[in-house]
Amino acid sequence: MTIEDDSALLQSIGRLLPAWGIRVIGEPTSEAALLDARRRALTPDLLLVDYRLPQGRNGIDEVMRVRRELGVEMPAIVVTGDTDPGSTQEIEARGLQVAHKPVRPARAIPVLSESLLARAGADPRVRCRERQNARVVPIESERL
Repeated sequence: MTIEDDSALLQSIGRLLPAWGIRVIGEPTSEAALLDARRRALTPDLLLVDYRLPQGRNGIDEVMRVRRELGVEMPAIVVTGDTDPGSTQEIEARGLQVAHKPVRPARAIPVLSESLLARAGADPRVRCRERQNARVVPIESERL
């Protein structure tokens, strides 16, 4: 599930992730994303949420709202263009991953894959860094 208020970026994510075999629920607000998820009878495996959202909202609060509404503690990545170390610390203090804008596609797949592997209970020492034949290939962290 992606929550992003920049419509151009949301459209880009909506085109890119399906090319990697990932179904996307992408909306500008958590309310709209939750409605879409319920309408499609989907529970997200991962949240990808912008940090700074309109009306004083932030990605941390949106992650907590979605988790609470769905009753699932899915992994979450909060994406930010904010260079203030305090923002990064705030995100990480809540147990969330942080990704800094711009997030390039070649760097996005490892972050998304690691989060999904962690949710599946994979060994935390295993990391993913590449896509092969439309699937993610895990590699040992010592080889990075």
